Amino acid sequence: MRYFGGFIDGFGEWLLAPQGQDTRVIYRLEVNAHGWLVVLLSKVLDLSKLHSRSMESVLQNLKHVLDAKQPCKKESQ
Repeated sequence: MRYFGGFIDGFGEWLLAPQGQDTRVIYRLEVNAHGWLVVLLSKVLDLSKLHSRSMESVLQNLKHVLDAKQPCKKESQ
């Protein structure tokens, strides 16, 4: 994804890699923030940490949705 205009410029990308029966999901963000509001907020808030918490929620929701769509596995007897 390319971000331009507004208060950030740069890119974000999703990386998916198989790990055994699971999939590793990484979201990488490379942006430069600008504007007086961002400068002001960055003085009182850790914007990177705030974004990381937000992405953690996104990834947990993604996991929940994908887990719910998994077919039921029958146990062998």
